[in-house]
Amino acid sequence: MIGGGIPVSRVLQLFLLARHSGKKQPSEWAAAAWELLSSQGQSLIKGGKTLETLEQNIAELTTQAQVFAEK
Repeated sequence: MIGGGIPVSRVLQLFLLARHSGKKQPSEWAAAAWELLSSQGQSLIKGGKTLETLEQNIAELTTQAQVFAEK
């Protein structure tokens, strides 16, 4: 048998990790993802521009987490 996989972005992997760690709400997944990303000196890029502030990054992660939760 040949193995297969489903491609999942890093952010979605972080949401899955947060869920596995007991976080239940998309806002909690977003906060957990941001904690890890920011500790590594990273931020999100949206529309070709780096999101500069904590608020911008959390808002974008929360939006992505909500979309993910609906799937």
